[in-house]
Amino acid sequence: MSIRSITLLMLCLAAAVTAAMPDNVRAGQRAAAPKATTGSNVVRSIDAKLLEQVRKIAADILRVKPRDIAVDVPLSKQKFRADDLDMVEIVMALEEAYKIEIPDNELGRDNKEIVSTMSVRKLAEIVARKQSK
Repeated sequence: MSIRSITLLMLCLAAAVTAAMPDNVRAGQRAAAPKATTGSNVVRSIDAKLLEQVRKIAADILRVKPRDIAVDVPLSKQKFRADDLDMVEIVMALEEAYKIEIPDNELGRDNKEIVSTMSVRKLAEIVARKQSK
C-alpha cells in the first residue's frame, strides 16, 4: 500500500473521528506551527527551533514526551517504535502545520525504507528545504 493510499485512508478516518468528537474537545486542538523564515542566516539560526517543533509534532502523534524522542534515531528504532501509519500521520501533520506538500519520493523509495530510516532530524531537514523554496 502506498503512502498516498494510506494518507487518504487516514484522512477519512480523521474526518470521522473529528465529527464524532464533542465540540469542547475539538476546540482544544493543537494550533499550527509557525512558518520559518527562509533567509540563509535565519534558517541556520532556527534549525534547533524547527527541530524541536518537528519533535513536538511527532511526540504528540506518538503520545510520548518530546524529550523521549532522540532526534537522530529513526522513529521506528526508538523504544516506542513508530510504525508506517504513525509515519503517515506525522508527515500529514507536518504538511498541515507548515502548509507544505512532501512527495513520497522525498521521504524514501518505499514504505519499508521510510519507516526504517526516518528520524526527526531528517523530517526537519525536509521541512526546511520545502520552506526555502
